[in-house]
Amino acid sequence: MTSRAAGTAAAERTVEVQTGEAPHRAAIAPEPVRRIVVLGPSDLSLVRNRASLVAALIARRQTVLCVAPSFDPDRRRTLNLLGAETVPFDPPAGRFRALEPLKRLKALAALVADWRADVALAYGGRSLAEAALAARRARVPRVVSLVNAPFDDETGSGASFVAGRIAPSLARALAASDAVVAHNAPLLRQAQTIAGTKSRAHWSLVPGAGVDLAHFAVAPLPPIDDGLVFLTITALEERRGVLELAEAARRIRAHGRRARFVLVATPGEAADRILRQDLAPFAGDLEILEPVDDVRPLLARCHVYLHPSRAEGMPRAVLEAMSAGRPIVTTDTPGCRDTVDERVNGCLVPPRDAGALTLAIESVLKRPDLIPSQARASRAKAERRFDVRDVNRALIAALGLD
Repeated sequence: MTSRAAGTAAAERTVEVQTGEAPHRAAIAPEPVRRIVVLGPSDLSLVRNRASLVAALIARRQTVLCVAPSFDPDRRRTLNLLGAETVPFDPPAGRFRALEPLKRLKALAALVADWRADVALAYGGRSLAEAALAARRARVPRVVSLVNAPFDDETGSGASFVAGRIAPSLARALAASDAVVAHNAPLLRQAQTIAGTKSRAHWSLVPGAGVDLAHFAVAPLPPIDDGLVFLTITALEERRGVLELAEAARRIRAHGRRARFVLVATPGEAADRILRQDLAPFAGDLEILEPVDDVRPLLARCHVYLHPSRAEGMPRAVLEAMSAGRPIVTTDTPGCRDTVDERVNGCLVPPRDAGALTLAIESVLKRPDLIPSQARASRAKAERRFDVRDVNRALIAALGLD
């Protein structure tokens, strides 16, 4: 096999893994090639949350450009192997801070205009407004805004964005979008309120980034001889409920319960970061692991997945745990509550409440015989609602490419 043929075969295998579908063949009539720019908040987010969408677009013979502030070589390589182009955008700050937002907007608009995009997908919480407005300024024919994170880091109420300086630009961006997609219903309503009555956007819901059901296959539950293992994969941030998790672990272990609590610390926002020394008092109760490239072995070794976040768009880590067949304990907050059918595949607790989280964990420890049925229910719910192929089809429709 020639190197060119080998590269083509490798790319086709990558597309098949990412989308769950075989690449299009010559027997299928080719679609018009369009140029889609995906403007994300980070290279990590693009790879972790949007790689399957990028692969699905490329499988449909679209040309894709991924833009983020910077690109780690490995993440850039991942997107390039899928067939996407990548361009970093993070211009150096100037001397006059008041003029900085306008300068950034103009520079990003120029980048998008030079690439001659037909469709733009902008997402990323606080970076959404800049990206969507830049695409509109660049006269991209179709601009789609994806609301994937709460407007308020604490509650999802929208207070921090609405009260802050970003509110006017966010309102303009949403109002000027051709379509707005949100990850949960409260986020959609908040976005509609912010956009105002003059918005001409088409509004729709997509349940998160979805999950690859084949990649996150059902993992048999491990034995419980040495006690139950509770897993959490999240950033060391207050809004993720890390301190409530640590306190609940301390209380459970203080009662002599045979249980392990494992926290995999992923990258987070510096402004909200919990320092390692803040968790030092819980060292004997909460095991903290470094980030891993593949979480599936960790999911296979746990019995229950804990996610005490205070606000989410749609927690991808929870979707992966559901797909692997694990019961879920999470908070009764937008996004998180969509993953749980109460006492069917897990349970919900109030946010910011270590006591309620402790009681929920105690209930699992008292009835471990319920874990297998809840594990099956989690997988069934993932198949029913969060299949990445269904999510990608909905996003592709919002992009106007169906």
